[in-house]
Amino acid sequence: SQLAAGVVDQLRQFGETRRGWLGVRIQPVTDDIAESLGMATAKGALVAGVIKGGPVDNGSVQAGDVIIKFDGKDIHEMRDLPRVVAESPVGKAVDVVIVRKGVEQTVKVTLGRLEDGEKLASGEKGNTDQDNGDKAAPVSTASVLGMTIGELNEQTRQKFSIAADVS
Repeated sequence: SQLAAGVVDQLRQFGETRRGWLGVRIQPVTDDIAESLGMATAKGALVAGVIKGGPVDNGSVQAGDVIIKFDGKDIHEMRDLPRVVAESPVGKAVDVVIVRKGVEQTVKVTLGRLEDGEKLASGEKGNTDQDNGDKAAPVSTASVLGMTIGELNEQTRQKFSIAADVS
């Protein structure tokens, strides 16, 4: 009911919803990932990638970082992060506690607007197909557990004959 009340207030005030947006793709922190980063327990949200043009595209948060606290709220597991970010006001500067290469640090992040991020993401996909030509689209990569991993895109699917239903 609290979430609904917040949405109603935004609709009254702005005529639309305005949810906070960090601009990262995340995945769960497994025990193996936590151990590789020197974390005592598996907690937080692992940043799998940073969305180009998003609020943290300036390097404040990087792929491979683990977000463990957002604006004073603990992030116990991956699913906690999208909720607390979306409930935060657009344009608010927040402290984000991350673990980067085993070292805990706090970075300041100014939130974008989720609805703008959705437009940016859909525009990014459309442009990739049209402007691509013979040049492969850049693939976002991250180093985890000594491996370099990257996004599965159409070029990679074709190169290795990977079915479209595999994610």
